[in-house]
Amino acid sequence: MNAIIVFDGVCGFCNGFVQFVIRRDPAGAFTFVSAGSARGQRLRREAGVAALDSILLVENGVVYQKSEAILRIARRLSGPWRWAWAFSVVPRTVRDALYDRFARHRYLFGRTTSCQLLTAEQRTRIVLTD
Repeated sequence: MNAIIVFDGVCGFCNGFVQFVIRRDPAGAFTFVSAGSARGQRLRREAGVAALDSILLVENGVVYQKSEAILRIARRLSGPWRWAWAFSVVPRTVRDALYDRFARHRYLFGRTTSCQLLTAEQRTRIVLTD
């Protein structure tokens, strides 16, 4: 099964991140679920993550969040983005502190109030129902 990225579907930056990943994931390793959807809420609940302020990566039954999720996603992307994994040597407490700081201000990049139009390929990768 593909790795699942649970993202804040209202956050403009988060939606842009999903598009960024799709363009750099030609193998289709990732599928995407909005954190506010029924499935996203269930995955968050199962992971013990109540707030929407963290991206989740569910991979082989293991849940990663915050900076660990971002680095694990980047590691599987095409191009130079896979080299971001080198930042995993930075202590997680430092990485997550930076992640939390950014997450608190993510809505400065805008909010979405409607679903974006999806291409046929994107529709196969974004889970819209449970």
